[in-house]
Amino acid sequence: DVDTTQEALGLINSGDITDAVVENFTQSAESSSLAGTVEGFSVRAIVLRGAADDSTYTVNINTYDYIIDGKYDDRPLKPDQSIFENGSNYYVIVSRDGLPNLPYSVTEIYGIRLSSRYGGLKRHYNEFYRIFGSMVPDEDVCPETVITEDSNAGYQFFQGICKNNGITCVPAGGKSRLLQIARKLETDESILLIADGAAFGSEMDRVMKYLKGHQNVRLYAPESFEWMILSVNPFKDPFIREILEAPAEHIESSEYFSWERFFTSVLTDKTQGTYLQYSKNSLNKAYLKGNVRESILAVMEKVHLGD
Repeated sequence: DVDTTQEALGLINSGDITDAVVENFTQSAESSSLAGTVEGFSVRAIVLRGAADDSTYTVNINTYDYIIDGKYDDRPLKPDQSIFENGSNYYVIVSRDGLPNLPYSVTEIYGIRLSSRYGGLKRHYNEFYRIFGSMVPDEDVCPETVITEDSNAGYQFFQGICKNNGITCVPAGGKSRLLQIARKLETDESILLIADGAAFGSEMDRVMKYLKGHQNVRLYAPESFEWMILSVNPFKDPFIREILEAPAEHIESSEYFSWERFFTSVLTDKTQGTYLQYSKNSLNKAYLKGNVRESILAVMEKVHLGD
């Protein structure tokens, strides 16, 4: 299967396979795998073709440096969640499908396009571009209904604010149900969806397509509710600002499956034993009072939940 081998090595080496050597090649009905060297570096790759009788196929991502979807169809790529959850690596996954079993950020979804920055040069370069930009609405929003992704402390905060301002607040009970609840409302009223952007990536394609056809529905997706509180930094701790500016420099990926969990851990530890002691399951009423409440609401650019 020379074509498949050349395709794999071509992708591995950005189109230039003059310094690539295949040392081992195996093939089955579902895939072709190879091991070799590219520009002196050892590489292992697999090209997936799918199985005729399976709705999904599973690949151990720790076995390969490159996993290539060689025959795209309607069978979803479904990485084994436990490998990501228990590993200490960062991964780049190139796929046409969303990956609902993995918590990835809305700001870490990229497309690949041909760059023309190099003018008349013969060799072309592919570049990454961020698909979804700022998760702040592009104009002021005064919602009549708010739907929150979770049913815990974040919902309890927004429910408390909305109740005092005559706004309906509904918990979706999970990221995959947020759009489902919005569809059931069947209303022309202004609706605001609030999601934890740090783990909402798999839902973004469906949600953004829905928003294009429903001008009364808007999305606000900060990293998480805990991130909003940390952004306020009521503790006046300079280290918190440092963490928020470069989370990847502080997050141990073998400990935290998502950035959302990391932010929750930092907030819980920082407020332990204080009047702002935080619990994800039950909101401390201190967050609904005075300057703390107003500071959290101020983080929500262009979103107005009452006076």
